[in-house]
Amino acid sequence: MEKSNNNIVAGKRASGTRRGQVLLCTMAVFLSMTMAQPFAASAESVSLPAIQANGKTYIEASALADVLGGKGQYDAKSKQYQLSLNTVPSVVKKVSPSVVAIIGQDEEALEEVEDPRDALSHGTGVVVRADGWIVTNAHVVRHLKKAMVITSDGVSHAVTKVIWDEDVDLALVHINKTGLKPATFMAATDKVEAGQGVVAIGTPVSFVLQNSVSVGVISGVQRVVDNNFKLLQTDTAINPGNSGGPLLNMRGEVVGINTLKYYGEDIDNLGFAIPADTVKWTVDHMLKYGKLKRAAIGVQMDENWAASYGLPTEQSLRIDAVISANAKKAGIRAGDILLAVNGKPVRTLADINEALKGLLPGKQTKLVLLNGGKKRTVQVTLGEYYT
Repeated sequence: MEKSNNNIVAGKRASGTRRGQVLLCTMAVFLSMTMAQPFAASAESVSLPAIQANGKTYIEASALADVLGGKGQYDAKSKQYQLSLNTVPSVVKKVSPSVVAIIGQDEEALEEVEDPRDALSHGTGVVVRADGWIVTNAHVVRHLKKAMVITSDGVSHAVTKVIWDEDVDLALVHINKTGLKPATFMAATDKVEAGQGVVAIGTPVSFVLQNSVSVGVISGVQRVVDNNFKLLQTDTAINPGNSGGPLLNMRGEVVGINTLKYYGEDIDNLGFAIPADTVKWTVDHMLKYGKLKRAAIGVQMDENWAASYGLPTEQSLRIDAVISANAKKAGIRAGDILLAVNGKPVRTLADINEALKGLLPGKQTKLVLLNGGKKRTVQVTLGEYYT
């Protein structure tokens, strides 16, 4: 998706090429707290287990370590609890072994250059399984020939298999290597908050900059920039080549996979990442089914103009045509307004995709519809979405 506004083009992917062009993003209690720890906790207040004795309040040191993002250990000899907080260097040290670089020849660029070396394109990936499976962006590998993965130890491995889904912009690549260190993905991405500190690791612009680090914050959540799925927004530097790399919280958990950025003369630090829950859903499907199996209602819908631009509106999605037999059987009619899917209110196409995420084709779900001022609930058997 590209939208032109005052000569600013949005939605360019963060990939890197050897020619430096911006293409699809291929390119007592002992508490040690220092100013080197820039992001201690994302919440303004927390509740911790505590007891009161002799006019003093004692909290569980292990609970404090969890909140601040670190590890602690009690030293019986000194009778002190030594707490090591997660600093940016400690996060990088923990996760770097799970971050890889991906390089190959871009098919489209090969048609434009005389020397194949000038058609090199690269991106970043994250290890998800020890037996050689790595997640990255679909646009990193979709048009890549002779793709190679360079692991953090500097060893190159030929890519033996690729599975991708362009709509969600995620791909799995496989190399014949065992003993890799999988990254840890955040369990509940809905806990990500605007303002919390994050770290990005990737290979920006040039391959010699493998595993470069940038630091920032989450600028916003639930962002819709391409009408497919919702993204995390960050001011962390996301440059060509960072695509497919991890966006990390201060516990060293992957909160998202970096995918694209806005760019222009007057635009700074507008990057976006695919949330971890979308990544895990996609990876699970690709490993189990060999593809992402997306459910579909079986209707054609018109998205309200204001909603598509993020403007306040009470209007929702109108059903223009009923396509599938299951949708017709459920009693869905052209002209119906779709208010909710699977118990979740919907106003945009991205809302529908999010509501259907995790539901398999063949399963049933409930829709809340409005027509003629009257609401009704129907149950429809979902079909499969095809691109």
